[in-house]
Amino acid sequence: MYETYHTMLFGLLRCVGIASQIVWELTEARGDKGMPIVRPKYVYTWPAVKG
Repeated sequence: MYETYHTMLFGLLRCVGIASQIVWELTEARGDKGMPIVRPKYVYTWPAVKG
């Protein structure tokens, strides 16, 4: 019982930590300038199947 509880708690706290790091990087990183969300300019498309 306690093993599942600790595993679930560890996973939840890890998600909260990662989310808080992302929010911090987007708002306050690099001298309070923040960091923009990066959107790729190139989008890969599957090659067309010739048949």
